[in-house]
Amino acid sequence: MTSSSLTFEQLCQLEPGLKTLYDEVKAISRKGNPKFCPNSVWYGYGNCEAGFKYRMSRLVGLHRKPADPVLSSSRAYDVCYAVLYGALKGNSHGNHQ
Repeated sequence: MTSSSLTFEQLCQLEPGLKTLYDEVKAISRKGNPKFCPNSVWYGYGNCEAGFKYRMSRLVGLHRKPADPVLSSSRAYDVCYAVLYGALKGNSHGNHQ
């Protein structure tokens, strides 16, 4: 598996916590909440450690512990960021299961 061909599904197989995080993101509903702000949930305004971005960065990318040749790559971080943030915003990139 090369880092340039990584998919979110492959990353979920390597780190099951990503699928759990994805399911949490998809469970958030903006229906009935006209003041819903995807950025506040993503970045965790008021408590960054509760934000999805922070939680994702503990599973993939440079801050992952323990380091892993695939999961610690910037490509893995980019793939997960696009899928998870896209799912939060209702973007078509978030249609992974």
